[in-house]
Amino acid sequence: MIPAGDIPAVTVVIVTWNCRDLALRCLRELAAADLPGGREVIVVDNASADGTAAALAQAFPDVRVIANTANTGFAAANNQALALARGRYALLLNPDAFPTAADSLASLVACLDADQRLAAAGCRLVHEDGRHQVGDAGWRPGFWSLSLHALGLTQVLPRRLRGVFLVRPDALGPGPVGVDWICGACMLVRMDAVRQVGGLDAGFFMYAEDVEWGCRLRAAGLGVAYLPRSRVLHLQGGTQGGVASTRWLDNLVRLHCVLNGRGSLPLLRPVLATGFALRALAYRLVALRPGGAAARGRARVMWQFARHAWRLAPGPVA
Repeated sequence: MIPAGDIPAVTVVIVTWNCRDLALRCLRELAAADLPGGREVIVVDNASADGTAAALAQAFPDVRVIANTANTGFAAANNQALALARGRYALLLNPDAFPTAADSLASLVACLDADQRLAAAGCRLVHEDGRHQVGDAGWRPGFWSLSLHALGLTQVLPRRLRGVFLVRPDALGPGPVGVDWICGACMLVRMDAVRQVGGLDAGFFMYAEDVEWGCRLRAAGLGVAYLPRSRVLHLQGGTQGGVASTRWLDNLVRLHCVLNGRGSLPLLRPVLATGFALRALAYRLVALRPGGAAARGRARVMWQFARHAWRLAPGPVA
């Protein structure tokens, strides 16, 4: 940490909810990470029932802990901290996200330092076994980008077919790769850009608020970069008990309607449902091989998405 009178280069923003042990680990690993220019850390706890706020305040007295009395959602809680940030940059970091190397986060700072046209940058998010975690970056949600993702076609030609989610980052070159949005689990954003376009849209309680923010930055003429070679471990769903949710799909379709109108929605529903159903079938076939338990699990998730797509409820569109 740096003396209170000094201005840090980076304000680290962490939003917590019933994840005491993960948050303690996150802060320990963050302390060992290289962040040039100094950092301040602000934790906003969304009314955890497991003593997260008290445990963090006791273990890390230099960290500013804000204990909300209600769960205000991911976007609103991040905005609370952004309003207090003193750094040139703000690093949004999930409590279940951990740098895999000491310089993983420093590479994001170097990226924004090197190009003043960039508003935000993010790392490759990986699972514990090192596999790329789809959902760490991508492109503006629209009829084609959502359809390509559901049908799984982006895996075939990742350079040409840009789905809403970036896939196969090794096929995209060393980077930085220009994208439309970065996952809020680990995103470095220039505070001047935040002041220009505003914070996260609190109308998205959870999921797709980072996608909306990136699209808003891009609409303002600012760049967003993805660094395939810098890696951060993300225990996806670690703060939610690993429960598969369909809210991400509702919110992405809602955002698509905000950006592009509702005209394609009647056709988009069956396309998404068909795409996810075909992927469920493909996983079921893979699961027939020995050791196919993981594929069976993926098939169940894809079938859940397919059924949900038929009755998509994107919510109110302004």
